[in-house]
Amino acid sequence: MERAYSFFLSAVVLQLYFLETCISKNITTDQSALLAFKGSFTLNSSHPLTRNWSSQASACHWIGVTCGSRHRRVRALNISNMGILGTIPPHLGNLSFLVSLDVSRNHLHGVIPREMGNLHKLEKLFMYSNKLSGYIQEELFNISTLRQMGLSSNKLSGSLPSAPDYWRTNLQFLNLAANNIGGVIPSSISNSSNLKELYLHENKLSGQIPNSLGDLRRLEYLNLDYNNLTGSLPSAPGYRPTKLEHLYLGRNNIGGVIPSSISNSSNLKTLDLDNNKLSGKIPNSLGDLRQLEFLGLFNNNLLSPHLSILTSLVNCRSLTHIVLSGNPLNGVLPDSIGNLSTSLEQIYLTRCEIRGQIPLGIENLSNLIMLSLYGNELTGSVPRTLCNLHNLQRLGLFDNRLSGPLPECLCKLPKLEAVDLSSNQISGLIP
Repeated sequence: MERAYSFFLSAVVLQLYFLETCISKNITTDQSALLAFKGSFTLNSSHPLTRNWSSQASACHWIGVTCGSRHRRVRALNISNMGILGTIPPHLGNLSFLVSLDVSRNHLHGVIPREMGNLHKLEKLFMYSNKLSGYIQEELFNISTLRQMGLSSNKLSGSLPSAPDYWRTNLQFLNLAANNIGGVIPSSISNSSNLKELYLHENKLSGQIPNSLGDLRRLEYLNLDYNNLTGSLPSAPGYRPTKLEHLYLGRNNIGGVIPSSISNSSNLKTLDLDNNKLSGKIPNSLGDLRQLEFLGLFNNNLLSPHLSILTSLVNCRSLTHIVLSGNPLNGVLPDSIGNLSTSLEQIYLTRCEIRGQIPLGIENLSNLIMLSLYGNELTGSVPRTLCNLHNLQRLGLFDNRLSGPLPECLCKLPKLEAVDLSSNQISGLIP
């Protein structure tokens, strides 16, 4: 019995020895990977990492390093905003227990190594605001555990992976904005069914917006601004990303009409279609977007007979911005403009071929900060009711046909900073 117990005790001690040796070896692997990373840095002698990241101490005690309590392996690395100049070595792919990596807001350059795809436990990857270049490694999209990836504001090029398997991930947040990514948006992106936020703006994407984006039923934020997208807006009846709240498609070359089905996205708060080639009538169904806060249709070729769009927007009680400038709306400002949301802060209706007088009911828009109606064919006088807009800061009415005296009470508006009434027929004394 005593010999059996002695044997059991020896076995336990031996097992603990091998476990300690294994852990020690593994943390040595992690430490070697981080020292290789540090070896690519150009640091001055006073930089916090110069002496702290040293083989004389365990990597678990280094700045920016977090180890797991059980296996004592590196689980998180955060050295963001530390003024680091260097590259990313393939050795980082050896951090096999890494869950979170943040090297954002530094001066890292060179390519992202393929070996990063070996980080099979990685959930968060942030490398934005660096100078990284080269193609986006498809291996990154093979990390099935990855939930958040932010690589914006770099110099990455190439195209998005198109094979469906690359999008069968747990991605919820993907930000590749402000790079040099070209090609088309692959329809297979719809396989990322957990995606909530997608930022691809300020790239060189081309082609049409795939209808399959409408299959991303959890998508809340989509930004494709500043690309070379063409074709028309998705109009299929099934295009209904029900949770979509913010849609940015401005500064592209999208043509065709605005489909009335866009109102199916009933949670929409932001609709930005500025600077495209859209034409036809602005659908009054936009008024069904009861949560809408920002409407941007600037610089297209859109129509709205009798400016009925303004009447329909009366239903949007959270609206703060209306930007319709640069469209041949060709109508008269309706009296219903005074029934728009009292949350409204900015109205831009410049160069819209608007005729008639400024409605008196505009005084109801008590929170208005900016009113820009220049470059139209407005007639009549500047109404005294504008003096009731006590939050007004800027008033642009130049290049119209306004006449008569200027209301003296305008000069008493407490927050007014700028008024432009040039190129009108204003008469009388300057107050």
